[in-house]
Amino acid sequence: NLNAMAVWAPPRNNFGQDAVLIINDDAVDVNHLDLADNFDLSLSYDLVYNVNSPHPKQSYFDHGTPAASVCCGINNVARDMDDARIGGQPPPSPPYPEAYCNVGVAPKLRFGFVCTPDYQSDVDEAEAIQYALSDAWLYLQM
Repeated sequence: NLNAMAVWAPPRNNFGQDAVLIINDDAVDVNHLDLADNFDLSLSYDLVYNVNSPHPKQSYFDHGTPAASVCCGINNVARDMDDARIGGQPPPSPPYPEAYCNVGVAPKLRFGFVCTPDYQSDVDEAEAIQYALSDAWLYLQM
């Protein structure tokens, strides 16, 4: 239990805004409802296919999407909490309806994604880290 709700609540109101994360994994569905708002293509690269898009090229490349969602997925909770705070209303309380799902620890965190091979070498990982260092505040190797 990370107790993210305590970090989101006043007076902190910290949803990860103004931070940048680069995730290194096999691929990410950049159009996923929980991730599209926070995804930044300019921070992303696919080192396997040497293209800018980290979108899965093979159906079995799917680990990066749930991994990214845990970090910075956004659905209705963060939006509703932010809207409630701005409007002076109490935030929604658990248990949440089914629509409230896949909310990451930092749902306003901007993220990029670097795709590397499933069985990456030290050289692959070093290249991913080097790519991430220019723009990221945080780097996550999955």
